[in-house]
Amino acid sequence: KTISISQFQMNSAMIFIMISIVITFISFLTAERVYSEYTLIPYSVIFISTFIGLEIMLYLCVVPLSELVDCWDKKRKGLNATNNFVVSLPIDITTKVETPSVSKEADATMAKEPEVINDAISVTTKIPETEKTAALIAPQVTSKEVVQEEKPVDADIQAIYNRSEAENREMDAKIKEKKAELIKYYITDTMAPLLEKEDMEVFLIEFEQWINHSAYHPKGRNWKWKKDINIKVSDVRHLVWNIAKRLGMDKGYNTETCAEFIKNMFPDICQEVKKSTLCQTLTADPDKGYIKLDRPDDKDSFRFHN
Repeated sequence: KTISISQFQMNSAMIFIMISIVITFISFLTAERVYSEYTLIPYSVIFISTFIGLEIMLYLCVVPLSELVDCWDKKRKGLNATNNFVVSLPIDITTKVETPSVSKEADATMAKEPEVINDAISVTTKIPETEKTAALIAPQVTSKEVVQEEKPVDADIQAIYNRSEAENREMDAKIKEKKAELIKYYITDTMAPLLEKEDMEVFLIEFEQWINHSAYHPKGRNWKWKKDINIKVSDVRHLVWNIAKRLGMDKGYNTETCAEFIKNMFPDICQEVKKSTLCQTLTADPDKGYIKLDRPDDKDSFRFHN
């Protein structure tokens, strides 16, 4: 009796032996460590217990996996053998018809017509030589070849998707850059009559950081306003809301974010105002103060009117 061992089983055995060697080394280190702390337990007991425990765990993990993969390998080989059998069928097909038992009268009739009976008993169908050659030469289309033919289509779809995604990212970046330029111009134009020139640069930097990151916390200060300018809470509320509305209040620039920014950006003006109050009154008194409330024409518009 011949016992066949698959290549996978040989590989599994080799891996099992190599891991066992590693387990021996780990058991040695573990025994050294444990024995150094608990000298009452014999060193050999610690070593053997650790080794056996790890080997059992390895066996329980490797054996089921090995059997599962081996079963799958046998099934795959069986399918390949079936395919080979179907392909290697002979070209000449001979169909034989067994004669059923007949009565004496039928025998007499059959004796008179032997040629007809013989033709009925043995019927041979032959394929022309040209068809034989074509059948041998014709390539066999497998499922792998079908998958390979479909790959270029998938690659084209992936390339189109990547190109479209890159174009959208580029377009979003351009829109964001244009928004930032318009907002910077709006801030400069609005604050020039109110804020001293020496503070304008820092003022713009703080707002630029907030435009790039909605969670940015500005480094507020007591800004230097021009002579006879009395900036109030309503002015800074309107200023921040006008900008946040263009950036998108559903994209991180909601009322709470605006209130947090105002509270940190203008600590002297908002010293006695609670954050919750700022959230609720961002659009209050729209026509009062130096800076008026500027509502956009529509949701996607970022053009300023003032």
